[in-house]
Amino acid sequence: MTSARKLKRKTSFKVSVPPPRNPLVVPARARKAGAHRKRGKALRATQKVALKKEAGHRES
Repeated sequence: MTSARKLKRKTSFKVSVPPPRNPLVVPARARKAGAHRKRGKALRATQKVALKKEAGHRES
């Protein structure tokens, strides 16, 4: 190949495109997030422990 042809040849390269972002993340991050509530089972367990502590404290 002559040098003139080398200059005219297009050099192509692939650009890797990142995967599309989750559209629901942006509004979720913008919202104010507070502490999450405990589940009912966890609340009942906490109450049970507190009741046992109180009952044990009263007997002594």
